[in-house]
Amino acid sequence: MPFLFLLGPLYFFYVKATLDQPIKVQPKDFLHIAPAFICFLTIVPFYLQSAENKIARVEACDPNNFQLPANRAIYFGALFIQMATYIYITWQFLKQQKIIDRRSFKNGDAVFRWLHFFTIGFAYLLVCFLAVFLLFLFTNFHLYMALFTLLLVPAFLIHAIGYWAIKESVIIHGNGAGRSNGRYQNSRLSESLASNLKRKLLNLMETEKIYRESKMGLPEISKRLSVNSRYLSQLVNQEFQCRLTDFINAYRIDEAKRMLIDKKYSHLSLLGI
Repeated sequence: MPFLFLLGPLYFFYVKATLDQPIKVQPKDFLHIAPAFICFLTIVPFYLQSAENKIARVEACDPNNFQLPANRAIYFGALFIQMATYIYITWQFLKQQKIIDRRSFKNGDAVFRWLHFFTIGFAYLLVCFLAVFLLFLFTNFHLYMALFTLLLVPAFLIHAIGYWAIKESVIIHGNGAGRSNGRYQNSRLSESLASNLKRKLLNLMETEKIYRESKMGLPEISKRLSVNSRYLSQLVNQEFQCRLTDFINAYRIDEAKRMLIDKKYSHLSLLGI
């Protein structure tokens, strides 16, 4: 039972890791595993009992007249609330990161399709869990049928997710798949240097918004990053599948779109924007 309370946190951190989000363990992050730890503490007394007592309690259960203990009902209710909360938080996180992160690694659209599919599958699992739980509480639904249903639904979802992952092969190979090619076969740009360079480049674009400078190009950005222009060009070609000019213009276009719908800039003409 305690491990079920880890599904939500693991799902959330998987999404963050897939989007290359830095995961730094801080004291507050231990709150994610607090429900699992509390659940574990509540069932420790049962596991400390003798084998004879545990066997006797199991044998005393009548599948045809099974009554769910009050503490189990609380566990399942808390589990549903926790999983629903993580689904909502993750969905909002995906919406916020979509515009930024689809530029931060190649095949960004495929990755977001995968994560949306994965999130929807997780939500369906939660709905099925709730439906079976309510049927079990308020109807004469057989205990074994409830257990079999809860086992079949995840099995189906695992097969569906596996099929989707194979179909979207970029998910299996990773975001950085295909980094090396014949053009850059002899390049000295290492994986660690490329990762650090990409982080700095995105910081310039997202935080400092250097794309607003009209004369910003390869020489200027290379100078700001203190890196060889060939390495910068290689990074953009491999990670973002475009030229640096197109990469910069994509930010400018998005900025113009935001200004067009912002009433604060309504006094400006299209040329002025």
